Amino acid sequence: MVLFKANAARQSIAAGVVDIGTIVPDYFPKELVAFSLTNLPFENLDPWVGLKANYAHMTSPAVTDNLAKQNLVFVTSYMLSSVIMLCTGDPVRSLEDLKGKKVRGIGTFGKIFGDYGANLVSMSIYKAY
Repeated sequence: MVLFKANAARQSIAAGVVDIGTIVPDYFPKELVAFSLTNLPFENLDPWVGLKANYAHMTSPAVTDNLAKQNLVFVTSYMLSSVIMLCTGDPVRSLEDLKGKKVRGIGTFGKIFGDYGANLVSMSIYKAY
């Protein structure tokens, strides 16, 4: 069941439409800038260590205070690992193999695709799925 669109999650959770929910930080780069520090496209050799580091950062006083001003409380992250690309058709082994493919890449990942010449199109998470 969807009570609100992904780009309204931060405001809806803060307003009490739901008691708990998932926020995609890339929809709120200014309000949730602290998340971007732990969502960089670098290889994470140990997801457990990455999640623990993310938790320590997100529960630090500066981040906790910032979230409190938005009527939000950080609970946990549940994904922090290397980027996984799944595709149909021919395998993608190089940037050249991406030519002509439609790729979903949000936030930092979408910007990287743009830097490599992708034609970026805005699409809601619901349309993407």
